[in-house]
Amino acid sequence: GKHYLVWKTDHILRPGGSDVVMQELDEEGVSFAEGSERHVIMQDDQPEEQRVVEGPWLMFRDNTYYLFYSSSLYFTSNYHMGVAKSSHILGPYTKRNTPVVETDWERYNAGLNSTWEGPGHGSVVADSSGDWWLAYHSWQYGHLNREPGRVMLLDKLMWHGFPSPDLWPMVEGGVPSDTPQE
Repeated sequence: GKHYLVWKTDHILRPGGSDVVMQELDEEGVSFAEGSERHVIMQDDQPEEQRVVEGPWLMFRDNTYYLFYSSSLYFTSNYHMGVAKSSHILGPYTKRNTPVVETDWERYNAGLNSTWEGPGHGSVVADSSGDWWLAYHSWQYGHLNREPGRVMLLDKLMWHGFPSPDLWPMVEGGVPSDTPQE
């Protein structure tokens, strides 16, 4: 099969704007394939993204490509992870309107300890039974952009949309867990 590099790029002429870009690699995976071209597969086009899409991570399951990404400003409680999907590696990708994981706004807006805020920039791994897990970072509640810094979290991804074949991965409840996961 083919191998690709996926990355985020910022635009100086479009201040604050960012794209997720993909380009095919050569067989060794250390250079771009001869004749290959960059393809913009995602842009910051939603108000809640605050002109940022970054940290792309691509997974494949059941003939569908899932492009996980983070958006908004990393040092705010609005930072979160989204997902888009496509039947073709180069897109077009359709974004889901519901984040994969975000701050627990119900608790946060009530002034209650929501444990974590601004979760994002994650990687997805599959375990030996085929379950997907999201490893990502988040600020501790009340510690945005200060010590102890962002900490690593791990949550299982659940598939939402059943019985429809239009399934989407999401952390249970859409917010970081605050209990041990199995």
